[in-house]
Amino acid sequence: MGPVRVLVAEDDQEQRESLVKELNRHPNVRVIGAARNGVEAIRLMRERLPAVVVCDMIMPQLDGFAVLEAVSRMEERQRPKVIALTALSRDDFITRAMDLGVSHYMLKPADMAVLLEQILRLAGRGMHSGQQAEETAEQAVARLLLDLGIPVHLSGYRFLLCSALLVMNKPDYLARVTNMLYPAVAQCFDTTASCVERSIRHAINMTWQRGGASAFADVLNRRVFSENDKPTNCELIALISERMRLQGWA
Repeated sequence: MGPVRVLVAEDDQEQRESLVKELNRHPNVRVIGAARNGVEAIRLMRERLPAVVVCDMIMPQLDGFAVLEAVSRMEERQRPKVIALTALSRDDFITRAMDLGVSHYMLKPADMAVLLEQILRLAGRGMHSGQQAEETAEQAVARLLLDLGIPVHLSGYRFLLCSALLVMNKPDYLARVTNMLYPAVAQCFDTTASCVERSIRHAINMTWQRGGASAFADVLNRRVFSENDKPTNCELIALISERMRLQGWA
């Protein structure tokens, strides 16, 4: 199995060259093209058939959303995974990218270790070759949340991660989510319990709009939701914690 073929699309020359240089340092990744704008990105994508496209969302001529639309029109067997790498954190931009099928959404400046891990994950290679260590409980929960499609930059992602870890260590939290769990999470992030509750609900809603019941069922191996029946905060936290327990983490 050869290295993962990656196309970089970034209009800023310095950032584009830095991405290419850093990605090519990894033995399991090979950058097969670097585009300055959306037109070049679409042309190179069709000519060179990368497995993963790392794409800025704001580019001249055609933007990253146009690139995502072009990806959706490709034959399924040739369709690359797309990582949106952008400074835009507005929910409407993220929702639009998710609706167009983006595989992962990362905010600039990119953490190269995280970017590499996502490239390899999307290509079905798992963790970094040569850097595999025994996975921690936190890493396992984070991987589960990413598989669900919950955007990593959302506060709800961080609050879900913390909630699941707390419940794994103290299952009694599930019986008193409002009075015990949310305040405990809020204390970790110097915020309020109501903010924790709202942010988790927002993350669930955004992810549900993209994948619906099937996405949750596929990742959690539980067909407990219908298309009109989103999981509550407590239900999702409980399912994630149970999934971890069944995998031997608690």
